[in-house]
Amino acid sequence: MLCQQNGLLLVRIQSELICPINLSHVVHKVTTYFVNYQTFNYICGMKENYISKNRHKYYLKCHLIFCIKYRRKILIGKFDNDIKAVLRSIADNSDFDIGIMETDKDHVHFLISYPPKLSVTSMVRKLKQESTVFAWQLYGNMLRQYFWKEKTLWSDGYFVCSIGEANPNTIREYIRNQG
Repeated sequence: MLCQQNGLLLVRIQSELICPINLSHVVHKVTTYFVNYQTFNYICGMKENYISKNRHKYYLKCHLIFCIKYRRKILIGKFDNDIKAVLRSIADNSDFDIGIMETDKDHVHFLISYPPKLSVTSMVRKLKQESTVFAWQLYGNMLRQYFWKEKTLWSDGYFVCSIGEANPNTIREYIRNQG
């Protein structure tokens, strides 16, 4: 078939449409698309990525960024490796999972998957608080050079973006290329 020679697959998708006039009436609409192998694998793979629990099914992922207070460029060397290890251990002992994490000199990028019962704010609070306590316990002398007034590490704000149905591999590559 000519389509398969060009790397395209014929995909049939059956969707349910509810009639707006008679809400109990359901119409099945079959739509046919030509898609490439990458899109086909992505569409099929999405169904496998859903997490099923007793009463719900979800696929929640977000791209999260924290900045060091005053944008100090201190995420280098051993301090950077230790902060990454602490952030991973915090996630391991929590309900959320860090898919990928990468640092630049003054900020950290995360790809996090989490259940619907958790808010993004609660994850941010936990990651920032616990990593700050750890950093001051181990690197107090170094951090006093940068933050002499208070025991802080992270700026107050954060950036978060839900990735929804976006391809997680694209987000992963973006995060890997940071730093």
